[in-house]
Amino acid sequence: MNLYDFTTEYLQAFDAILVDEESGEVQGLEELEKVNAQLEDKLENVACYIKELERLAGDIKAEEQALAKRRQVLERKALRLKNYLAQNMEAAGKKSLETVRCKISTRSSSRVEIVQPDLLPEAYWSITETRRPNKDGIKKLLKTGAAVPGAVLVECRNISIK
Repeated sequence: MNLYDFTTEYLQAFDAILVDEESGEVQGLEELEKVNAQLEDKLENVACYIKELERLAGDIKAEEQALAKRRQVLERKALRLKNYLAQNMEAAGKKSLETVRCKISTRSSSRVEIVQPDLLPEAYWSITETRRPNKDGIKKLLKTGAAVPGAVLVECRNISIK
């Protein structure tokens, strides 16, 4: 029987209580007490199940946090190793390497680095929920040779591992 059924049965037992007007004797109390005990058991069981679900959800949340920390450590380690690999390939004059197990290649790219955001003209800011420089627009202008106060074009080397 589910909790709703126990509650309904309890209310019916409660409504069925009668008081004999002549003797003052209360009838139906035994049934009410029996149904009340069953209802309380069911309420306790549901409460314990809720506690178990909340504990399990807390354990999962803690595990998610632990996994996120592990993921972040691994991502940072991979980034450091990529930089190390790129530096050594550049020092050795290698632009690519292809083996049976992997293919490594480097390519030139550029990105805008905002060195003095307060010097950027208002036209080069993207308006969203937060104010930030429009790096795509600035990059296009800098590539054409135009000067944008507060921004420089920085040449980068990116590495691709497949």
